[in-house]
Amino acid sequence: MPIQVDSAADNLLDGDGQCTLREAIDNANWDADFTSGDCEPGLPGMDTIQIQTGLPPIVLNGTELQLRKTMQIIGPASRQEIDGNNLSRVLHLRMDQDPAGTHDYHLENLRIINGESTAPSFGSPADCAGRSGGLCMASASVNVTHRARLRNVEFHNNKSFGDFSVGGAAYFGAGVTDVDIDGAVFNGNEAGGVSNLGGGIYFDGVDRVDLTDVRFTGNDASGHAGALFVTGAQSLSIASSNFSNNRGRGNQPSAIAIDATNQVFLSNALIQANLNVDASFNLTHTGFAIRIVGNANDTAVVSNSWIDSNLGCGLGLTGVQAFISQSTFSRNGCVDPGSALGVTGAAVEVVASSILDNIGAFPAVRLDGGSLLLESSTVAANQATTMGEAGGVRLDAGTLTLRNTILAGNAGSEGSFERVGGTINAASSQFGDAPAEINGSSNNNLFNGSTNLGAFNDYGCATEAGDRFVGPQVCVQMRPLSASSAAINQGQAFGALYDQRGPGFARVAGASADIGAYEFQPPLITIEPVDAVKAEGQSGTTLFQFRVRRNGDRRDESWAAWHIAGNGPQPADASDFMATTWIGGNAYFPANTTEALVNLDVIGDTIPEQNEGFRVTLGALTNGELGTTTVATGTIVNDDAVFATATLSISPLSIDVPEGQWLYSSHRFRVVRSQVTSGFCSVDVRLAGSGSFPADNNDFFNVATGVINTYQMAPGDTHFDLDIRVAGDGALEFDEGFTISLENPSAGCFIATGSAAVASTIVNDDSAIWIEVITASAPEGNSGATPFSFKVSRGLSDVNPASVRYTVSGSGPNPAAATDFVGAGFPSGTVNFAAGQTEFLLVVNVAGDTQDEPDETFRVTLSDPSGGGITPTTFVEATITNDDGSSDLIFKNGFE
Repeated sequence: MPIQVDSAADNLLDGDGQCTLREAIDNANWDADFTSGDCEPGLPGMDTIQIQTGLPPIVLNGTELQLRKTMQIIGPASRQEIDGNNLSRVLHLRMDQDPAGTHDYHLENLRIINGESTAPSFGSPADCAGRSGGLCMASASVNVTHRARLRNVEFHNNKSFGDFSVGGAAYFGAGVTDVDIDGAVFNGNEAGGVSNLGGGIYFDGVDRVDLTDVRFTGNDASGHAGALFVTGAQSLSIASSNFSNNRGRGNQPSAIAIDATNQVFLSNALIQANLNVDASFNLTHTGFAIRIVGNANDTAVVSNSWIDSNLGCGLGLTGVQAFISQSTFSRNGCVDPGSALGVTGAAVEVVASSILDNIGAFPAVRLDGGSLLLESSTVAANQATTMGEAGGVRLDAGTLTLRNTILAGNAGSEGSFERVGGTINAASSQFGDAPAEINGSSNNNLFNGSTNLGAFNDYGCATEAGDRFVGPQVCVQMRPLSASSAAINQGQAFGALYDQRGPGFARVAGASADIGAYEFQPPLITIEPVDAVKAEGQSGTTLFQFRVRRNGDRRDESWAAWHIAGNGPQPADASDFMATTWIGGNAYFPANTTEALVNLDVIGDTIPEQNEGFRVTLGALTNGELGTTTVATGTIVNDDAVFATATLSISPLSIDVPEGQWLYSSHRFRVVRSQVTSGFCSVDVRLAGSGSFPADNNDFFNVATGVINTYQMAPGDTHFDLDIRVAGDGALEFDEGFTISLENPSAGCFIATGSAAVASTIVNDDSAIWIEVITASAPEGNSGATPFSFKVSRGLSDVNPASVRYTVSGSGPNPAAATDFVGAGFPSGTVNFAAGQTEFLLVVNVAGDTQDEPDETFRVTLSDPSGGGITPTTFVEATITNDDGSSDLIFKNGFE
């Protein structure tokens, strides 16, 4: 039984008939009751503390709340406020009473404000001493690890001060292995004192960190990383989150700093308007908004993210392998090189992305060692204000490769490109400077400095970016090609299926691919129900509504024809609609609009009949292409009977939805009450797996199979909606089915025949990834490198980014050794797929020598997939054939 908190007081007065949060935590800490029955007792294992709805803020008395044993604290959905009163930290997860093993701490529906802590002025403090004003979670317990899960939480105006006061709102450190934060706001928090880090959160050595739907705004660090600092993690995932107006100091990262973290995934994120100041709070226009530092074994994957309008540089990458896709770096302003992107000693691929409208003293992109591939990307409309600098890209050292990329139309005294050192290769690209600037390979390039790009704006997307917790989410903006752009039909797709905007926006829409991030094409047009499941009425007409959406280039007007037909086992027909409705019509989009309503008039009558279904289907389009949803359904609910009764029915609103890879996707249903709506009516709603591959509890987000709730309708209520959330993941699986059904209606209410259940399908959107050998055997050569080629492919779904690691090892009776490969080590790394990309050419370089040796075999093995599973082939083998030995063997016995 949960421990019920029913008082906002902060005391330990037993026997007063009230249960305070401090008393509830005390009982849970010690598996006992110290309140003389005011609170339920604590029990062994994880206790649940439930805070009653409607309590005023809980204002602490000057001492923190200490959680010493595994528990969960759950407030009301509107979030319970807990106020540190600027006197103490709010929550300290000491966790010192947990036995050996792994233990969970859950915090839900809470608002943590005005917490404060001060660190000592000497020595590095142990665990939580002085760290974080809002929440600190750390423990030095032996053989004990802890996991934290935060849901629907807010942290406001929490502060830490002192020499080691990192993590203004939250600190997670020793003994914590996993932290999962889903739906949160961190606002106005501060890591004060001298040179402290992580104004919002500091993660110190936590193995796995997942942040989803989190908003960081207005946080401040006296050192750097005003929003977030992460060091020593194995995996960091930031999805559908927003970082804006966070502040740091000097020339260090202003919002996010990530150090020594093995895998970083940043997807659907907005990083905007972050800044650095000096000691007098003057803008410095220095430092990156986000910086990732590591080594060649660390990987960073950035997808569908927008780094925009920061008062400093955009993204800095040092030492790591990074793969960036479907992202925009725009309108950043910086006095350091790389106002949009700075690469130092890293191996970076940028695919289907835009670097636009950045203004700085130096070029928008800087490569200083390592490698940078710009593929199907646009680098344009950037400006360098320093004499002798180019507006687009500066190559100091390393290898820059352009493929199907626009590097033109940038403003600087050196044009779009400046090479100080290193090598530039270009293929199928539009290059705005002279051909002589390319000192490496140059193939099929277009040398033209005029881009004719459209205005910077929203031109549609498959997936919006930013958090859903506060919202709204938006499409990542870009600049489109115009009809007169020289880049149209002049490029190569290089295996990509989509442009920067993702699935649905073809990479090749004309005779061949366009150069750059944008493919010139009409917008996608879809239809969806708005108010399309309702009673028909007994006279006159009832309005049913649908929405036609336009996603993509909306610079011109569009038309979409639609028509109606009956649908399902009891189809509606022409007699159910006004004649002007049944004949169909056209949805019209003026320029720069995204949606149009379709209004259908259903005729009311008094004839008892079954619920009737109909569908609205899109037809001929002008300046448009059909999107993924071209048919929407409606249900005319019967409200007539010889003897009228309250009749319940369920219909789909949005079903057969891809599961997604992060957080959840939603399947929506509507339960309608018809005929009699004057009294109370309740009904149980059951969730069950169904079909050949039934969904189970692991497939759902915060809901389990069985009866999920009993819903009650008050007098006058005609319907309620259900939102079944399916947990997103990156695991390859079959399409899975489930059914939502109505049962056990209350007295006087009935369930309509044939309308008691609706089925839906969780559509798999993860990839099957496999490897094939291209070079099965080849002589090693006597010197230099001999390339062995392999093809890594994926199937079933390519709508999301995916990645997989590869390793090379010796195999067979004569296994290859590390010294057989260039660099004298077994190669390894990560293959990254952008959305829409289905193949990757993997090259393993074998070192040539003159040593006589047997043929040797090596194996390339795939592992650790993200966004899919490895099947059917996890490894392949290739043979290095010996081509060395004595050249005069035929004479070894002399002449006879």
